[in-house]
Amino acid sequence: MKIIIRLGILFTGLGYILMAFLSVLNWISTAFSVNIGYIPLLDYVSNDLGYALSTFTIGMLFIYGGWKGPSDVKGLSTILVGGILATALFFLQLLIVGAGIADVFILAVAGEEAGEYDILRSLLQGSILLGLPALGLLAYSITVFKKMNRKDTGYGD
Repeated sequence: MKIIIRLGILFTGLGYILMAFLSVLNWISTAFSVNIGYIPLLDYVSNDLGYALSTFTIGMLFIYGGWKGPSDVKGLSTILVGGILATALFFLQLLIVGAGIADVFILAVAGEEAGEYDILRSLLQGSILLGLPALGLLAYSITVFKKMNRKDTGYGD
């Protein structure tokens, strides 16, 4: 069971690192008008450097936590911090989706041409897709921290 959890943590971290790399690539292609060809994944990744830095940080935290393992205090604390940051990005993206829906609704009520809002594209952002396993990792790390405080049980199992 431990190896499955460690692999899940490592793969989630690698997903965040990949998302950070794609975000930087997307930023370079839009900021400097570099023609890198069509990469379908770039449609679902932000072109913001701050976003790339935050996803890189989350990825490194998860990779370190998976490498050290949840039975180590340092590994567990990095999983907890990475889970908190990933959950914050997850809910931020959900707020962005809600704002887009509200914008279209307000324009439609006002009688103006609302245009289109691609809700599926917004919901398939990497922050949401990788935020779901990060929510599970956050809950797992909190549970293991609670077990650590009990004297009669071990932790990280």
